[in-house]
Amino acid sequence: MATNRSGRNRKSMNQIVLNSPKWVIAALSLFSTTTLLATSIVALRRPTHIAIAADTLGRFLADNPNGERKTISHCKIHSSGGFFFALAGFTSDINSGFDTSPITAHALLRVGKIEVRSKRVVADIRAPLLKAVQRIYREASPEVAMPIIGDESHPIAVLQLLVFGVENGIPEVVSANFTRINNEKHEPVGINAEVHVCPGEGCKDGEAYWLLGEQDAIVKAINGPSVPIWTGNDAADVRKLVSVEIADKPKLVGPPIDVLIVDAPGGHHWLTPLGRCSCRPSNVPKPTPEKTK
Repeated sequence: MATNRSGRNRKSMNQIVLNSPKWVIAALSLFSTTTLLATSIVALRRPTHIAIAADTLGRFLADNPNGERKTISHCKIHSSGGFFFALAGFTSDINSGFDTSPITAHALLRVGKIEVRSKRVVADIRAPLLKAVQRIYREASPEVAMPIIGDESHPIAVLQLLVFGVENGIPEVVSANFTRINNEKHEPVGINAEVHVCPGEGCKDGEAYWLLGEQDAIVKAINGPSVPIWTGNDAADVRKLVSVEIADKPKLVGPPIDVLIVDAPGGHHWLTPLGRCSCRPSNVPKPTPEKTK
Protein backbone atom coordinates (compact mmCIF):
# COMPACT_ATOMS: atom_id res chain seq x y z
CA MET A 1 0.00 0.00 0.00
CA ALA A 2 1.47 3.34 -1.01
CA THR A 3 1.64 5.97 1.67
CA ASN A 4 3.27 9.33 2.09
CA ARG A 5 2.35 10.96 5.36
CA SER A 6 5.39 12.94 6.34
CA GLY A 7 3.18 15.68 7.74
CA ARG A 8 5.67 18.37 6.74
CA ASN A 9 4.50 21.71 5.37
CA ARG A 10 5.15 22.13 1.67
CA LYS A 11 5.99 25.82 1.33
CA SER A 12 4.73 28.83 3.06
CA MET A 13 1.38 29.05 1.17
CA ASN A 14 1.49 24.04 3.47
CA GLN A 15 -0.72 18.51 4.92
CA ILE A 16 -5.66 13.14 6.81
CA VAL A 17 -8.33 9.45 6.71
CA LEU A 18 -11.21 9.09 8.40
CA ASN A 19 -14.08 9.98 10.19
CA SER A 20 -15.97 6.82 10.08
CA PRO A 21 -19.63 7.34 10.86
CA LYS A 22 -21.29 4.69 13.02
CA TRP A 23 -23.02 3.01 10.07
CA VAL A 24 -19.61 2.37 8.53
CA ILE A 25 -18.34 0.72 11.72
CA ALA A 26 -21.46 -1.44 11.87
CA ALA A 27 -21.09 -2.50 8.25
CA LEU A 28 -17.50 -3.56 8.89
CA SER A 29 -18.07 -5.25 12.24
CA LEU A 30 -16.88 -8.60 10.88
CA PHE A 31 -13.36 -7.21 10.62
CA SER A 32 -11.08 -7.72 13.62
CA THR A 33 -10.11 -4.06 13.23
CA THR A 34 -10.33 -1.49 10.50
CA THR A 35 -8.23 1.47 9.54
CA LEU A 36 -9.21 3.98 6.88
CA LEU A 37 -5.93 4.83 5.17
CA ALA A 38 -6.60 6.04 1.65
CA THR A 39 -7.40 9.72 1.23
CA SER A 40 -6.20 12.91 -0.42
CA ILE A 41 -7.08 16.37 0.91
CA VAL A 42 -5.77 19.76 -0.21
CA ALA A 43 -6.47 22.91 1.80
CA LEU A 44 -5.45 26.47 0.94
CA ARG A 45 -5.64 29.48 3.25
CA ARG A 46 -5.80 33.05 1.98
CA PRO A 47 -6.34 36.17 4.11
CA THR A 48 -9.97 36.25 2.92
CA HIS A 49 -10.99 32.58 2.78
CA ILE A 50 -10.14 28.89 3.04
CA ALA A 51 -10.58 26.44 0.15
CA ILE A 52 -10.46 22.70 0.76
CA ALA A 53 -10.99 19.68 -1.49
CA ALA A 54 -11.22 16.02 -0.47
CA ASP A 55 -11.68 12.78 -2.29
CA THR A 56 -14.42 10.45 -1.04
CA LEU A 57 -12.93 6.94 -1.31
CA GLY A 58 -12.50 5.19 2.03
CA ARG A 59 -10.33 2.07 2.17
CA PHE A 60 -10.51 -0.04 5.31
CA LEU A 61 -7.76 -2.49 6.15
CA ALA A 62 -8.36 -5.47 8.42
CA ASP A 63 -5.39 -6.80 10.35
CA ASN A 64 -6.48 -10.41 9.98
CA PRO A 65 -4.43 -13.14 8.27
CA ASN A 66 -6.25 -12.66 4.97
CA GLY A 67 -5.52 -8.95 4.85
CA GLU A 68 -9.08 -8.16 3.80
CA ARG A 69 -9.99 -4.75 2.39
CA LYS A 70 -13.28 -2.96 2.00
CA THR A 71 -14.05 0.37 0.36
CA ILE A 72 -16.81 2.94 0.77
CA SER A 73 -17.55 6.41 -0.58
CA HIS A 74 -18.22 9.06 2.05
CA CYS A 75 -17.71 12.65 3.21
CA LYS A 76 -14.31 13.49 4.76
CA ILE A 77 -14.90 17.12 5.74
CA HIS A 78 -16.81 17.47 9.02
CA SER A 79 -18.23 20.21 11.20
CA SER A 80 -18.64 20.70 14.95
CA GLY A 81 -18.97 23.71 17.24
CA GLY A 82 -19.06 26.17 14.35
CA PHE A 83 -15.77 24.94 12.88
CA PHE A 84 -14.73 22.29 10.34
CA PHE A 85 -12.19 19.48 10.59
CA ALA A 86 -10.56 16.84 8.43
CA LEU A 87 -8.40 13.85 9.31
CA ALA A 88 -5.98 11.50 7.59
CA GLY A 89 -3.92 8.53 8.67
CA PHE A 90 -4.68 6.04 11.46
CA THR A 91 -8.09 7.31 12.48
CA SER A 92 -10.09 4.31 13.66
CA ASP A 93 -9.39 1.02 15.41
CA ILE A 94 -12.36 -1.06 16.52
CA ASN A 95 -10.47 -3.43 18.79
CA SER A 96 -8.99 -0.68 20.97
CA GLY A 97 -12.10 1.52 20.80
CA PHE A 98 -10.24 4.36 19.08
CA ASP A 99 -12.22 6.66 16.77
CA THR A 100 -10.82 10.10 16.05
CA SER A 101 -13.93 11.70 14.57
CA PRO A 102 -16.19 11.74 17.67
CA ILE A 103 -13.22 12.68 19.88
CA THR A 104 -12.61 15.71 17.66
CA ALA A 105 -16.30 16.61 17.40
CA HIS A 106 -16.79 16.49 21.17
CA ALA A 107 -13.72 18.62 21.93
CA LEU A 108 -14.67 21.27 19.36
CA LEU A 109 -18.05 21.75 21.04
CA ARG A 110 -16.40 23.08 24.17
CA VAL A 111 -16.01 26.83 24.64
CA GLY A 112 -12.89 28.69 23.56
CA LYS A 113 -11.10 30.06 20.53
CA ILE A 114 -10.24 27.76 17.65
CA GLU A 115 -6.63 27.36 18.81
CA VAL A 116 -7.73 26.47 22.36
CA ARG A 117 -10.34 23.98 21.12
CA SER A 118 -7.89 22.42 18.67
CA LYS A 119 -5.31 21.89 21.41
CA ARG A 120 -8.02 20.19 23.49
CA VAL A 121 -8.61 17.88 20.53
CA VAL A 122 -4.90 17.06 20.42
CA ALA A 123 -4.80 16.38 24.17
CA ASP A 124 -7.90 14.14 23.99
CA ILE A 125 -6.51 12.15 21.04
CA ARG A 126 -3.06 11.35 22.45
CA ALA A 127 -3.87 8.55 24.93
CA PRO A 128 -6.38 6.56 22.82
CA LEU A 129 -4.16 6.94 19.75
CA LEU A 130 -1.17 5.55 21.66
CA LYS A 131 -3.28 2.61 22.86
CA ALA A 132 -4.34 1.87 19.27
CA VAL A 133 -0.78 2.24 17.93
CA GLN A 134 0.54 -0.13 20.59
CA ARG A 135 -2.16 -2.68 19.77
CA ILE A 136 -1.28 -2.59 16.07
CA TYR A 137 2.43 -2.87 16.95
CA ARG A 138 1.78 -5.98 19.12
CA GLU A 139 -0.85 -7.78 17.08
CA ALA A 140 -0.58 -6.88 13.39
CA SER A 141 1.91 -8.35 10.96
CA PRO A 142 4.77 -6.02 9.91
CA GLU A 143 3.30 -5.80 6.40
CA VAL A 144 0.01 -4.51 7.82
CA ALA A 145 1.49 -2.41 10.62
CA MET A 146 4.04 -0.46 8.58
CA PRO A 147 1.63 1.60 6.41
CA ILE A 148 -0.55 2.30 9.46
CA ILE A 149 1.97 3.27 12.15
CA GLY A 150 5.33 3.18 10.35
CA ASP A 151 8.50 1.62 11.73
CA GLU A 152 12.07 2.64 12.51
CA SER A 153 12.98 2.60 8.80
CA HIS A 154 9.79 4.35 7.64
CA PRO A 155 8.74 7.05 10.12
CA ILE A 156 5.41 8.62 9.17
CA ALA A 157 2.80 10.95 10.56
CA VAL A 158 0.51 8.37 12.17
CA LEU A 159 -2.37 10.84 12.13
CA GLN A 160 -2.97 14.27 10.60
CA LEU A 161 -5.59 16.76 11.74
CA LEU A 162 -6.82 20.03 10.26
CA VAL A 163 -9.27 22.30 12.11
CA PHE A 164 -10.45 25.42 10.29
CA GLY A 165 -13.09 28.13 10.16
CA VAL A 166 -13.69 31.85 10.51
CA GLU A 167 -13.11 33.47 13.91
CA ASN A 168 -13.72 37.18 14.49
CA GLY A 169 -13.88 37.64 10.74
CA ILE A 170 -10.50 35.99 10.12
CA PRO A 171 -10.03 32.60 8.39
CA GLU A 172 -8.09 30.36 10.80
CA VAL A 173 -6.39 26.99 10.31
CA VAL A 174 -4.84 24.78 12.98
CA SER A 175 -2.85 21.75 11.84
CA ALA A 176 -1.56 18.88 13.97
CA ASN A 177 0.71 16.00 12.99
CA PHE A 178 0.92 13.03 15.36
CA THR A 179 4.03 10.82 15.35
CA ARG A 180 5.26 7.87 17.40
CA ILE A 181 7.70 8.24 20.26
CA ASN A 182 9.76 5.04 20.49
CA ASN A 183 12.00 3.57 23.15
CA GLU A 184 15.43 2.06 22.45
CA LYS A 185 13.76 -1.12 21.18
CA HIS A 186 11.71 0.93 18.69
CA GLU A 187 8.53 0.11 20.61
CA PRO A 188 5.88 2.89 20.66
CA VAL A 189 5.77 4.44 24.13
CA GLY A 190 4.26 7.86 23.43
CA ILE A 191 2.69 10.21 20.91
CA ASN A 192 4.19 13.52 19.86
CA ALA A 193 1.92 16.19 18.37
CA GLU A 194 3.28 19.09 16.34
CA VAL A 195 0.70 21.90 16.24
CA HIS A 196 0.80 24.97 13.96
CA VAL A 197 -1.58 27.92 13.76
CA CYS A 198 -2.31 30.03 10.67
CA PRO A 199 -2.30 33.00 10.62
CA GLY A 200 0.68 32.96 12.96
CA GLU A 201 3.81 30.85 13.13
CA GLY A 202 2.15 28.27 10.86
CA CYS A 203 2.17 30.69 7.91
CA LYS A 204 4.38 33.76 8.21
CA ASP A 205 2.91 35.58 5.21
CA GLY A 206 -0.72 34.62 5.88
CA GLU A 207 -0.96 32.19 2.97
CA ALA A 208 -0.34 28.45 3.19
CA TYR A 209 -1.47 25.14 1.78
CA TRP A 210 -1.70 21.69 3.39
CA LEU A 211 -1.58 18.25 1.79
CA LEU A 212 -3.16 15.43 3.79
CA GLY A 213 -2.80 11.74 3.05
CA GLU A 214 -1.76 10.59 -0.44
CA GLN A 215 0.22 13.37 -2.09
CA ASP A 216 3.10 12.10 -4.26
CA ALA A 217 1.52 13.18 -7.56
CA ILE A 218 0.33 16.47 -6.06
CA VAL A 219 3.83 17.36 -4.84
CA LYS A 220 5.26 16.60 -8.29
CA ALA A 221 2.64 18.80 -9.92
CA ILE A 222 3.27 21.70 -7.52
CA ASN A 223 7.04 21.47 -7.88
CA GLY A 224 7.04 20.71 -11.60
CA PRO A 225 7.97 23.11 -14.42
CA SER A 226 4.59 22.91 -16.17
CA VAL A 227 1.69 25.39 -16.02
CA PRO A 228 1.22 27.27 -12.72
CA ILE A 229 -0.78 25.36 -10.12
CA TRP A 230 -2.15 28.37 -8.25
CA THR A 231 -4.16 30.28 -10.85
CA GLY A 232 -6.19 32.49 -8.52
CA ASN A 233 -9.27 30.27 -8.80
CA ASP A 234 -8.64 28.52 -5.48
CA ALA A 235 -11.67 26.22 -5.59
CA ALA A 236 -10.71 24.93 -9.04
CA ASP A 237 -7.06 24.62 -8.06
CA VAL A 238 -7.62 22.45 -4.94
CA ARG A 239 -10.07 20.28 -6.89
CA LYS A 240 -7.53 19.89 -9.71
CA LEU A 241 -4.78 18.78 -7.31
CA VAL A 242 -6.98 16.09 -5.74
CA SER A 243 -7.87 14.96 -9.28
CA VAL A 244 -4.15 14.61 -10.03
CA GLU A 245 -3.76 12.23 -7.08
CA ILE A 246 -6.87 10.28 -8.11
CA ALA A 247 -5.41 9.74 -11.57
CA ASP A 248 -2.13 8.58 -10.04
CA LYS A 249 -3.59 6.25 -7.36
CA PRO A 250 -7.14 5.26 -8.39
CA LYS A 251 -7.19 2.30 -6.00
CA LEU A 252 -6.43 4.52 -3.01
CA VAL A 253 -8.05 7.84 -3.91
CA GLY A 254 -11.35 8.22 -5.70
CA PRO A 255 -14.14 10.54 -6.86
CA PRO A 256 -16.45 12.33 -6.40
CA ILE A 257 -14.57 15.27 -4.90
CA ASP A 258 -15.98 17.59 -2.24
CA VAL A 259 -14.91 21.25 -2.44
CA LEU A 260 -15.72 23.68 0.37
CA ILE A 261 -15.13 27.43 0.58
CA VAL A 262 -15.16 29.06 4.03
CA ASP A 263 -15.07 32.85 4.21
CA ALA A 264 -16.09 35.65 6.56
CA PRO A 265 -18.92 37.31 4.59
CA GLY A 266 -20.42 34.19 3.01
CA GLY A 267 -20.02 31.66 5.82
CA HIS A 268 -19.39 28.46 3.89
CA HIS A 269 -20.64 26.82 0.72
CA TRP A 270 -20.09 23.58 -1.19
CA LEU A 271 -19.16 23.93 -4.84
CA THR A 272 -20.56 22.00 -7.76
CA PRO A 273 -20.11 19.35 -8.96
CA LEU A 274 -21.04 18.14 -5.50
CA GLY A 275 -19.47 15.18 -3.73
CA ARG A 276 -20.73 13.42 -0.60
CA CYS A 277 -20.67 16.19 2.03
CA SER A 278 -23.33 18.57 0.74
CA CYS A 279 -26.14 16.03 1.05
CA ARG A 280 -25.66 15.47 4.80
CA PRO A 281 -25.31 18.28 7.34
CA SER A 282 -23.08 16.26 9.64
CA ASN A 283 -21.84 12.69 9.96
CA VAL A 284 -20.51 12.93 13.51
CA PRO A 285 -22.30 12.59 16.86
CA LYS A 286 -23.82 15.70 18.40
CA PRO A 287 -22.87 15.60 22.08
CA THR A 288 -24.25 18.13 24.54
CA PRO A 289 -21.89 21.09 25.01
CA GLU A 290 -20.40 21.71 28.42
CA LYS A 291 -22.28 24.17 30.59
CA THR A 292 -20.43 27.41 31.13
CA LYS A 293 -20.24 28.93 34.56
